[in-house]
Amino acid sequence: MRDSQATLRGLEKVAERDCYVIDVLPRREDSQYARLELWVRTDYYLTVRMRMYDRAGVHVKTFEAQQLKRVSGSWFVSQSLMTNHKTGHSTLLQLNDIAVSTRLPDEDFSVRALERP
Repeated sequence: MRDSQATLRGLEKVAERDCYVIDVLPRREDSQYARLELWVRTDYYLTVRMRMYDRAGVHVKTFEAQQLKRVSGSWFVSQSLMTNHKTGHSTLLQLNDIAVSTRLPDEDFSVRALERP
């Protein structure tokens, strides 16, 4: 996240895999969350769990990677579950067809292109 302070808390296992545990504190007042906890696999650097907290310190949402998929030598979260603890609703996201493009023009990374809606 842009304009955030990240702190490495340590290592924990998620699904028997070592993960970095990282606390992220957004510095912007208009940030949707006051704090994030991330579990990032040490081998593929993928976020496999994330907990989101509101300004009162209440745990409001949880992201859980349920399946990982290797495509063209890179790892992706192919199935994930987002749970909203305030409403009790969950969303399952499944990516069935992941295409990797290795040819991206440099102009796609200009400030103008990145700020486009």
